[in-house]
Order: sequence, then C-alpha cells, then structure tokens
Amino acid sequence: FSTEVNTKDKIGALAKITEGDCQFIDKYMTKYSRYEHSQSNEAPIPIPAPNEIESDLKKIKEFIEKLKNR
Repeated sequence: FSTEVNTKDKIGALAKITEGDCQFIDKYMTKYSRYEHSQSNEAPIPIPAPNEIESDLKKIKEFIEKLKNR
C-alpha cells in the first residue's frame, strides 16, 4: 500500500520497442485472442492447423529472443 510508483527499473526497456514490434504483437494477439473470446455461431472461426500454430510459435520465439538481445 505504498504511495510510490515503482517501475522496478524496467521503464528504460520501453525505449527499445519499435512500431514494428507493436504491429507484430498486435497481429498475433488479434489472431489468437479470437479463440478465447465469444464468437458468433453464424460465422465460426476455424482453428489453425497444427503446422500453422507451430510456425507462429517459432516466429514469436524468435521475436522474443531478438527483443531480449537489444
């Protein structure tokens, strides 16, 4: 219940984020959040094929590794 705001010395990492990073994150958040939220029964969204999910996970893993190394 402290009145101070503490960023735990992580606020400097925000300067490393690019517009491309935001677009990448938005793309995959949008793509996969559809399966966690209610959808219309009239327009069901098919679940991606396992190879598509695997490919996306590889891209996300590479993104995270590059971001950590900045």
